[in-house]
Amino acid sequence: MMELITLFKDRFSRQLMGPFLVLTIALGIVFALVTGRYAALMNAQDSRIHTYQILTELREIEVLLSGDRSLAYCAATGDNAFIDHIPTDADFVSTQSELLELTSEDIQQQRRLLGLTPLWQAWQNSYLSPLQALCNQSIQGHKPQSEHLAALRDKGKALQSSIHTELTAMTEAENLSLADRQAEMLRLKQIAGRLLALSIALVVLLGLSFIIFVVKTSSQLKQLNHSLSGEIVEHNRALHEVSRFKHVLDNTLDMIFMFDPVSLRINYANRGMVDRLGYPNAELIGLPVFQMQTATSEQQYHERIKSLLTGEHPWLSDEVILETKQAGQLPVELFLQHIPGDTTGLFIGIARDISERHRVDRMKRDFISTVSHELRTPLTSIRGALSLLADGLVEELSGQVKHMIDIANFNSERLVLLINDILDMEKIESGNMHFSPRAVDLELLTRQSMEANSAYAAEYGVHLKLSGKPVQKVLADPDRVLQVLANLLSNAAKFSPRGGEVHISLSPATDRVRITVRDQGPGIPQTFRGQIFQKFSQADTSDSRQKGGTGLGLSICRELIEGMHGAIGFESTPGDGAEFWFELPVAPATE
Repeated sequence: MMELITLFKDRFSRQLMGPFLVLTIALGIVFALVTGRYAALMNAQDSRIHTYQILTELREIEVLLSGDRSLAYCAATGDNAFIDHIPTDADFVSTQSELLELTSEDIQQQRRLLGLTPLWQAWQNSYLSPLQALCNQSIQGHKPQSEHLAALRDKGKALQSSIHTELTAMTEAENLSLADRQAEMLRLKQIAGRLLALSIALVVLLGLSFIIFVVKTSSQLKQLNHSLSGEIVEHNRALHEVSRFKHVLDNTLDMIFMFDPVSLRINYANRGMVDRLGYPNAELIGLPVFQMQTATSEQQYHERIKSLLTGEHPWLSDEVILETKQAGQLPVELFLQHIPGDTTGLFIGIARDISERHRVDRMKRDFISTVSHELRTPLTSIRGALSLLADGLVEELSGQVKHMIDIANFNSERLVLLINDILDMEKIESGNMHFSPRAVDLELLTRQSMEANSAYAAEYGVHLKLSGKPVQKVLADPDRVLQVLANLLSNAAKFSPRGGEVHISLSPATDRVRITVRDQGPGIPQTFRGQIFQKFSQADTSDSRQKGGTGLGLSICRELIEGMHGAIGFESTPGDGAEFWFELPVAPATE
C-alpha cells in the first residue's frame, strides 16, 4: 500500500503537479469572476423589480383618475348603480407616499411627485367634489343643465390632462431606466455564459490531465494492486463509497437528515441543512426533529410517522414550516421515508426550500387581483352603457345594430361574472374571505334566491319548484348561502331542457339541514366526476361548452360551504339529471 502511495506521489509531482496547480488556480479565478458577475446580475434583477414596482404604483394613480366616470354617468342620468369607489385624498396620499419611498434616490422623480399634490387637490376640489354634488342632486331628481355639466367635465379633463402629463413623464423616465437595466442584465448574462464555458473547459482539462496520469502509470498500478490483499481492497472500497456518499449528501442543495424512529433525535444532517437553518452541526445532532417544525409536539410527530412504520404508506410528503436558528421560519416541502433495519430502522428526511415558490405564488395572486380590479371598473361602465343601448333607453336601434349590441352586452356580463369569480377565488386562497355566521331561516333564503333567479330560469324556459320545510334554523352567513344557491340554481336552469323543472327540497336532520337542487338535464359524465369541484373545470362536451361559464362556480361553492363548517356533494345518473346538495349545521338553541 505504501509503495502504491509513493509511486502515485512521485509520478504525480514530477509530471502533473505544475500544470495541475496552474489549472486549479485558473479555475479558482474564473469561478470568482463567475460569482461576481452572478452577484451583479442579481443586483440588476433587483433594480428591474424595483422599477416594475414604481410603474405599478404610477398605474394606481391612473386608476384613481378613472374613478370619475361612474360619477359623471350618475350626474347625467341619476343612476348610481355603477358607482364603485370614489377616489379620495387618502387614496392619493397612500400611493404618493409609496412612490416617494420607492424613488427616494431620484430627485427629479421626487419633484414630479410633489408637484402632483396641488394638481390632485385642484382636481378633487374643483371637479370631483362638485361632480359628486351634481350626482346627489340628480339622484333626487334635479338633473343639472347639460351646459353646466359639460363645462365641469371640460375643467376636469383639463386637470386630468395635467396630471396625466406628469405621470407620463415619470413613466417614460422609469421605462428608460428599465431598458438600461435590461441591457445591463443581457450583457452580464453573456459574460457569465462565456465564463461558465471557460470553467467547463478548465474542468475538462483537469480531468484529462488526471486521465493521462492514470494511463501512463496503469501498468505499475496494476502490478502493485495485485499484491494487495482482497480484504484491504474491499475495506478501501467501502471507505471510498462512504466518503463519496457523504460528499454527495453534504453538497446537495436540499436539506437531508436522518433520525431515530423511537427517540426522534437527529443522527445525521448534511451541510445544506446546516447552512439553511443556521444551526451548527454539533447542535443539530441529537436535536429532536419535532422541535424544528413549527407548532408540532412529540406526540403529533409520532402520530404522523405511524403509517410509515406500519407500512401503510411507503412515504409521506407535505409542506411544513421549519424553525431556523435566528428564530425565522423557512417553508419547505418535506419528504419522509422509513428505511427498515435490524431493530426499528431509520428515518430519512429530505426538505426542499420553497420560499421562492411561495413568493412567485403571491406575485401571481397579486397580479391576478390587480388585473381583475383594474378591469372591473371599466367593464362596469361598458356594461352599463351597453345595457342602456340594449334596452332602448337611449334611442331606437335597427335590427342588425340591436343584435350586435345584445351580443356585446351578453359578453360584457360574462366578463364581469368571470372577474367576480376570480376575485372571490383570490379572497379564498389568500384567507381574506370573511364569514359572518348567525342563525338564519334557510327556507326564507331559498325563496329569496328562487325569486332572484326566476327571471334567469325563465330565459331557459325552466320552472323552479320548492318542497320541504325545515323547522331548525342554520348557523351560516346568509350572503354566502345566497351566493351558493344562485350558482346551483343557475347551473340547474342552464342544463335543464326547455319546459323542464328544477326541484329544490329542504330536509331537516338532527344536527344539520340539507338543501338539494335537482335538474332534468343530461347528468354528469362519469369521467368528469372527480374534477367537478376543481377550479376552471367544465365537462368536455359540446353541450356543456355552449352553456358558457367560468369553471370557478362549483369550486367557490365548495370553499364557501366548508368555510361555514358544512358539506357539499352531488349525485348523478347519466341521462337522468344531476342532484347537487349541501348541508349546514343547525343553529344552537337560544334560551
